[in-house]
Amino acid sequence: MRDYDSAKRYVILYLSVKDDSSVGHKLLAQCYECVQEKEKALNEYKYSLQLDPKQPELILRGYT
Repeated sequence: MRDYDSAKRYVILYLSVKDDSSVGHKLLAQCYECVQEKEKALNEYKYSLQLDPKQPELILRGYT
C-alpha cells in the first residue's frame, strides 16, 4: 500500500528544517504527482530545479 499523504507530511516536515534541499522538493513533487495534485507537483519540480539546475531527469520530463 502506498501512503503518499504520510510521505508528504514527512517530506514537508523535513523541508521545514532544510528548505534548500532540491532532493526534498523533488520528492515532495513526486508525492503530489502520485495523488494527482499536478499544479503543486509542477511548482515543487520548478523549485527543485531552481535549487539544482543539474537534474537531467527533470528536464527530460518537461518540468522546466
